[in-house]
Amino acid sequence: MGWGFMHLGRFSTEYRKLFDEIPSTTLQRNEARRQQGL
Repeated sequence: MGWGFMHLGRFSTEYRKLFDEIPSTTLQRNEARRQQGL
């Protein structure tokens, strides 16, 4: 797999270690900003 993830199921765990939030939280925040036009 690309980007260095050999097991997709571990992506969320590694993402949380790096960014202190799960991917879905990031997506929700970005979607809310997009809808507000930010």
